[in-house]
Amino acid sequence: MKGALVRSGAWLLTAALLGQAGAQDLGAYQQLKTSLNDAVQDRAFSKGRSLSDLQKAQQALDTLKPTVRNEVLKQGLDDTLSAARASLARSPADLEAQVTQARGLMRAVLYAQTLPALNAGNAANQGRLLADEFGLSAAASSSFLKFVGSNNLTSAQRLLEQAAARKVQGYLGAVNLADRAGAYLNLTRAASWFTAVQGAPAASALQVSQFAGALSAVTSGDTASARSALQTLQRGAASFVQSARGVPAASAQPQQTVPVTPAPTSPAQTPVAAPTAGQVAAPANPAVATPPAPSSPVEQVYADLGRALAAASVADQPSARRSLQRAEQALGQAGRLSSAPAYEALALNLRTMSNRSGLRPSDVQVLIGQLDNAEAQVAGQPASVLNAGAAGAARGLGGGVRAVLFLLFSLLSAYPLYLLNLAFGSRNPYWRAIFGGLVLLLLPALLEGVGGFLGFLGDLSNVGALRSLTNLSLTQNAWGGVVWGLSLALALVALTYGFRGLCLQFGLLGGARPLQAETQTSLEWDEEI
Repeated sequence: MKGALVRSGAWLLTAALLGQAGAQDLGAYQQLKTSLNDAVQDRAFSKGRSLSDLQKAQQALDTLKPTVRNEVLKQGLDDTLSAARASLARSPADLEAQVTQARGLMRAVLYAQTLPALNAGNAANQGRLLADEFGLSAAASSSFLKFVGSNNLTSAQRLLEQAAARKVQGYLGAVNLADRAGAYLNLTRAASWFTAVQGAPAASALQVSQFAGALSAVTSGDTASARSALQTLQRGAASFVQSARGVPAASAQPQQTVPVTPAPTSPAQTPVAAPTAGQVAAPANPAVATPPAPSSPVEQVYADLGRALAAASVADQPSARRSLQRAEQALGQAGRLSSAPAYEALALNLRTMSNRSGLRPSDVQVLIGQLDNAEAQVAGQPASVLNAGAAGAARGLGGGVRAVLFLLFSLLSAYPLYLLNLAFGSRNPYWRAIFGGLVLLLLPALLEGVGGFLGFLGDLSNVGALRSLTNLSLTQNAWGGVVWGLSLALALVALTYGFRGLCLQFGLLGGARPLQAETQTSLEWDEEI
């Protein structure tokens, strides 16, 4: 894995912007981008679907490569897609790391080759693609297209450099060295945006080697060196932003740069197996560029809780707990919330949930509600009593307590069904319908008891296949509501049929309609009535 990391890191950080002017196959580019994004999203549900998406991405890349003049970038994209397929055997975060790396290389292709070739004839499509990829605002995008339409590529290039400079500064500003994994990812995202425009005159205050040094310090745990390197990068990023705003680019053709090959390794704590210094988060919507890092600790808490909720909804409890731990660290930096009465309870619950086995989506939803209460209190607004009550219930009735309690309920629910069958037999079709209807009514308790308990044991023993049985619970995610509604509808039909048939049989809804074949048990029961 280290060898793959060194190779993949080299491609993104050392890709020299040597491209010649030429038109890209925009259809293949968009298909590549869409397939890569789909691969990340589908990984949470099916490795097979994700692999199919990556195969589509490879086909799109094969179509795109003949129109890419830079051999270094072409080979880098090939290697990154190969690494992405290999990462399917590891965690979803590993796949995302490789996909975002590929997205960074694709952005470098656009800047190196597509930008210098823009003119009034092809500005409509290629210009919009560039504006989207570099995250230009609506006003900036309009200006960019006007510059391209008037063949003012120097001003158009400067807008892209300004956008990239803001991204670099934003990600560097979000680095928290207390969180090694988070710091590593934000450094790599910043390096990715710098890589795309590293040949611009305005970017001369930053060097690839500076990012490599900071990454090495973070991965080795050398906090002092990492802090010093980060400060140097932040000063360079501030200079980059100023230069990009006030100094026109010398020409529309990006300058060539000398490749540098750092070999960072990921920290032991990070779940990403092979992130690189050029990693940048892939956008969920192919038409929208990568969003900036959260601008405040509170937003970071919300972001981490959202990731925890997504992981818990598919029974990926280890990832959910890691996200909760990051949320706890971010909450410690949210000083403005510390005055809220709900703050201490939120911090306690975060600590409890981040160490809980059998974590469920409702546990994370409670934390989000508590965070919303704390924000409301700081703003002088009333807090939700329902959120506060739910927090106490989740703290006392979650984890193992919930698993054992619902297992007991599911076992006990079988006893009245046994008694019903014993008392009235199973030959009468109406009693069979009533029996089936009651089973459907008790289905949520049965699935929660069995699936929840086995999933809890799987999480406790770290057995992934067993842990995934938590998804049998109808309260796990949105699909459960559909199954619950369908089972309820079938139960109502069966119960209505059964009870109506009995009423007809006993003459309560008209003339009596005795059954042709009845058991001795049912006849004796009729005589007693």
